[in-house]
Amino acid sequence: MKQQTLTPTSNHESGIRPDVTETPSTPALEQFLAIPKCLDQLNARMITLESALGVQSQEISQIGSSVEHQKDGLRALHEMYSCLEAATERHTAAIREHCFDHVARGVAQRLFSLVDLADELGASTSGSNEARRLARGLGVQLAECLEFLGVESVRVREGTRFDPKLMRPCKQQGTSDPRRDRTVQRTVRRGFRRDGVMIRPIAVSVYTFIESKDIQEVRAQGEQS
Repeated sequence: MKQQTLTPTSNHESGIRPDVTETPSTPALEQFLAIPKCLDQLNARMITLESALGVQSQEISQIGSSVEHQKDGLRALHEMYSCLEAATERHTAAIREHCFDHVARGVAQRLFSLVDLADELGASTSGSNEARRLARGLGVQLAECLEFLGVESVRVREGTRFDPKLMRPCKQQGTSDPRRDRTVQRTVRRGFRRDGVMIRPIAVSVYTFIESKDIQEVRAQGEQS
């Protein structure tokens, strides 16, 4: 039998790796060493951003102050406009009143007479129906002319309580019903007002309560006893 001769082999050949300490690769080392520089750059950017934010904050504050000044200016303009509007309204009212007193009042007084005549003809029982219809139409047109001058014609319904501020009694109608006492029987002549003030009161016929003879006799007997 042949004997085998053993020959020493190297670690590489035997597959056994020697204990060797590895060193980091060059790119990783460069990235690690660049971290402080990156932090410095970030810190510098943060300082720049803080400075920019401060400037923007000042600009925003200035814009806010400018807006407040503009609001104050607008409020002042609004107050001036309100004062001018009120003065214009007063001036316009004064002009209208002056024109009415010196021009329109005389015209209105003449129209009052024509309206009364048209009302009388329209309510008259004599004459044809066509004449009464034309008279009523004329009264309506005359009332519209007065409205153009700012004058409103006023009537009252039957049974309305007599109001001395608006009405003037020109006739009295007796009644035995106490509920009708001091109420309007009918409108004799329409009234006119302007801006809520009566220019001519309404002429009305007013009911007046009159006791019956039986009641008068009973009261007279009671007084004698």
